[in-house]
This record gives sequence, structure tokens and C-alpha cells, in this order.
Amino acid sequence: MVNLICRYYDLEYGKIKINGEDYKTYSIRSLRDKIGYIMQKVVIFDGTILENINYANKDISKDEIIEICKKMNLHEKIISLKDGYESKIGKKGIALSKGQRQRLVLVRAFTKPKSIMIFDDSFSAIDKVNKKQILDNLMNMENSFTKIVIAHDIELTRKFDKVIYINNKNVIVRET
Repeated sequence: MVNLICRYYDLEYGKIKINGEDYKTYSIRSLRDKIGYIMQKVVIFDGTILENINYANKDISKDEIIEICKKMNLHEKIISLKDGYESKIGKKGIALSKGQRQRLVLVRAFTKPKSIMIFDDSFSAIDKVNKKQILDNLMNMENSFTKIVIAHDIELTRKFDKVIYINNKNVIVRET
């Protein structure tokens, strides 16, 4: 489904609409510019936490970054480190846990939010307490963007208006 939404493949049957328009009316580039795609497998660069966060948006202020970090429950961890946001995290973010690396990538994604945000199992390594708080914060964010969450964790589905289950090629839609 994500490959279809991002137009890596085109539909043979049916339509995908964005803001009521067939998504094929957008050029592939303009369509993909509207989509933030956060994958389970994170990409972290050798450098500081701040360099990793503002990689997508060099114009964002540190205050804005701190606000996003608070929403993703990462700020307290960062300020507990010796050099805070200037802490070096090593190759592939080795100084951080897997869940912290996922949260860092979520923060990075929100430095330049898109009108469609796709979270592809982006919460899988985050512990239950942080995951709940992050999802609560995500759901309370201004609804100026569409959230698509792909997850294997059935508990996450309680938070969303519409849930699409795919099992053995069968599609079940549940609306709350």
C-alpha cells in the first residue's frame, strides 16, 4: 500500500485520492514532496544529536527542536547526556538504544512535517511507556496532516479513526 501511495507503482484498478483529487494529477515529485515516510530501520549519521536532527531542515531553531524532542519523549534523555544536544552519538547512533534512535528519527521527520506522514513500524523498538506518550502527543498534534501508521502491534489500533487489517490477502476496514 505504501508503494502505491508513494507511486512507486501505479494502480491498475481503483483510485487513490489526496484532498479529493486523483493522486495521478500530481507529478511524482510533487506527490512525494507531500509525503514524510518514516521507516522502522533508522538511518543515523556519525555526528552529534543536533546534526542528526536538523539534517532535514537546517533552518529550524533549537527551541523548535527541543519542543519536538519533548513530544517524542527524547528531550530528557538528551539533556542527561554530558554534552546534551551536542553529544556525539557515534557511527549508526551506537551511543543510543534502538528505541532512542527511532525517536531521534521521528524528531527529524517532524523538523519538516509533510501533509501525509507514513510511520512504517516506526514505533517497534520504543518501550510501552514512551510509545503511549508519543502516540498521545502525535494524536493531539494539529490535524493538518494525515497519519498513516503501519504496525504489527494491535494495541496501537485503538488510537486511530480508521484501521485497515490485511490478513491472508483479505482486507478488513474498521472505523471508530
